[in-house]
Amino acid sequence: MDATQDQLADLAEAVLSVARRLTILGNRDSGALALSPLEALVMRHIDRSPGCTPSELAAHLGLKTSNASTALRELEAKGFVTRSIDPADGRSVRVHPTALARANRDRKRESWASALSTRHDDWSALKPALALLEDLDKSLDDALATRTARAQR
Repeated sequence: MDATQDQLADLAEAVLSVARRLTILGNRDSGALALSPLEALVMRHIDRSPGCTPSELAAHLGLKTSNASTALRELEAKGFVTRSIDPADGRSVRVHPTALARANRDRKRESWASALSTRHDDWSALKPALALLEDLDKSLDDALATRTARAQR
């Protein structure tokens, strides 16, 4: 690995470490209902794309449709998602977050913001860091979608 690749790998490790700790804090300190990592990933997508189909969700997240279906059933049983028939195509289902899911997400977000705000004094790099992470997330989404599409052919 060259120096840039080494720094990118360090960045990935730091992001994973921060995500792990935020998950622990978000579940423990917020009073929110805990979700499995897969359920949290699925809910993040549904929150950002309400009304998506299970197929779209699976493709976007690079999941097997059976794994996506299992996660959706579990989330539905917990009261986090509802399914509705697509009015444009009666054979298709659309997935939406519930009020419980939104309240749970809001509790976790408040906990995360609180945990992060007490750990740092200078937030001048927050906007550029957030922009970088969002850009990396979008790039990884695109790469994953491309690989998933190739694998399904």
